[in-house]
Amino acid sequence: MSYPGSKGGSGVWQKIISHMPVHVHYIEAFAGSAVILKTKRPAPGRNIGIDVDRCVCDRLSSELPVSAATVICGDAMQWLPDLQECQEPTTLVYCDPPYLAETRTRRLYAHELYTPDEHESLLTMLQGLRCMVMLSGYWSQLYHDRLSDWGMIHFPAMTRGGLREEHLWMNFPAGRPLHDTRWHGEDYRERERIKRKRKRWTLRLMAMPQAERQILREAITAIPDDAAGVQDPAPSLPTMLEAQSFHPAAAEQAAAGLYSSGAAYLIATEAASPRVSPLVLV
Repeated sequence: MSYPGSKGGSGVWQKIISHMPVHVHYIEAFAGSAVILKTKRPAPGRNIGIDVDRCVCDRLSSELPVSAATVICGDAMQWLPDLQECQEPTTLVYCDPPYLAETRTRRLYAHELYTPDEHESLLTMLQGLRCMVMLSGYWSQLYHDRLSDWGMIHFPAMTRGGLREEHLWMNFPAGRPLHDTRWHGEDYRERERIKRKRKRWTLRLMAMPQAERQILREAITAIPDDAAGVQDPAPSLPTMLEAQSFHPAAAEQAAAGLYSSGAAYLIATEAASPRVSPLVLV
């Protein structure tokens, strides 16, 4: 079923996922169709989807595999500040709210976030989180002014109303190790070129003697992540991964164990308090 504002369009979800840094926990706020949550490589810790619409939550509960995620049925504006994971620098929050009214042509959702004041509150809340945050939207003066110290990319996306320019804001510097490299590339052709190169190099490495392969592996892993000169351009931004001596390789190893294991599917009722009420097992 098509969902308004879904990130399922060709090239859209790939672009978003390919900018996600390594993380331990993943939270998708205003989940909707939850295309990113369903498609990206799971986080090794908790994977959480939040949406205020009970119909959306019920649909996600039927679509997501049992091992996939926790679904919280409630207001992301209230839940995010109270989730412990949002105070941890190794958590990534992807936020895809209803876009600001002035940037679109009509109302689309049963539960809107329509006015500038509502978006001001959203931005204030997101800027107060101690984790990594990615935020989708269309350009507006409000977002431009409030998120001037965040990184931003933009790219074309086909919508129900035609071709639009999607913007993706990030509160962390570019150049961090990626969580899911499968969709890296500016467009379909580049992604396919990278896949072919990976296949060729894998076959060549497999054909090498074990000792030679080990030498090359050690040489590659010894290359620092900032070997190309990538550095944090703004020291005032949170240095989230470093704050807890987080190492990408360790996360990858932990993630490898999670992908083959199960995790309980949980859902919280809309009336539950984010502070005191436990999640209810379905």
